[in-house]
Amino acid sequence: MTTYKQRIMAAFRGEPVDFVPWCPRWELWYDAAKLDGRLPEKYKDWDIYDVARDFGMGLRPRRGAPNAYKLVRRNVEIVTRQDGYFTHTEYRTPIGTATTLYQITPELESQGVRGRMVKDMIREKKDYDVVQYIVENTEVVPTPDDLAGLEKRIGDDGIVFVSALNSPMHTFMREYSGYEQAYLEVADHWPLVERLLQALRAQADEITRICLDSPAEIIACDGNYDRMLTPPNWFRQFFLPYLKEFAEKVHARGRLFQSHIDGENRGLIDLILESGIDIGEALAPAPLTSVAMKEFHHAFGQQIAIWGGIPTTVARASVRDADFEAYVIQTLKDCAPGNKLVLGTGDNFPTDANIEKVKMVAGIVEKYGKYPIQAS
Repeated sequence: MTTYKQRIMAAFRGEPVDFVPWCPRWELWYDAAKLDGRLPEKYKDWDIYDVARDFGMGLRPRRGAPNAYKLVRRNVEIVTRQDGYFTHTEYRTPIGTATTLYQITPELESQGVRGRMVKDMIREKKDYDVVQYIVENTEVVPTPDDLAGLEKRIGDDGIVFVSALNSPMHTFMREYSGYEQAYLEVADHWPLVERLLQALRAQADEITRICLDSPAEIIACDGNYDRMLTPPNWFRQFFLPYLKEFAEKVHARGRLFQSHIDGENRGLIDLILESGIDIGEALAPAPLTSVAMKEFHHAFGQQIAIWGGIPTTVARASVRDADFEAYVIQTLKDCAPGNKLVLGTGDNFPTDANIEKVKMVAGIVEKYGKYPIQAS
């Protein structure tokens, strides 16, 4: 009997499968439903992975699941202060202090959804030395026992991948400056940005080494590409060289390179193809973005496996079940014959979906996703 793990890995490698695997991100809905009482009583004390098994899904690590490593800051005192829905954090070092401000709303908190950073560490020129110190005093520590525990929980019912986080520039943008401010920093303080990127590259290389020394068959790196936030010229200059080197390292060890490509990718598809990515995870087609599923499938061909395809907009409770079913069926046909597809969500089942939509996809796939799928 074919296991879900075997089915998913075969799809990623472009091999024939008995039917298209269904392996979504759905923890946003699960967490919200558990908090507001929509999760049926039957599942009250169940683990999220066991609920997914009961729904007929393939399993994947949820956000925040154990990884192959952890980051440990040395000689940095972290002090937080709560002020209503704002969290003030100070990173105190021997050479100065960096601060951040994080905000969440009552609505997000009630659904178990994260808030956003409203003030990043780097806002002025003087912040660079402190952030440089923090990065250079961050140790990458392997956590093989944590990863082994996750693999045991998921077993053959899905796949476990490890995340090497982001390319150095994307780490700078996401973790230290914010997207908008990053462009100003590159223009105004490039020597300081470049020095910090070198430290982030050294950190990224150590993370990659640990991930490749782990037993994981899939190594995830970077993602959240979007033509407005990471436009083609920026992607080519700051992302592509690193991603190509990363791909070479991953492929040299016989592993697969996965990236989280859930944004607006029109104008970036050729660069994504050039990067060496093997698996485009959380892929979000129209109507959430401007790129239709058929267009993604045609562009990626046998080079990049699609993991995703169901955008949040069609999975909301307000969408009729019949329309949702028709969309899923058409998605399968658009990716005929189906040997490079793991059906999933782009990016996650929305918090306001209903349980029937979450559960019904497994039946649709078993009925309409048998290999080879006939194109419409």
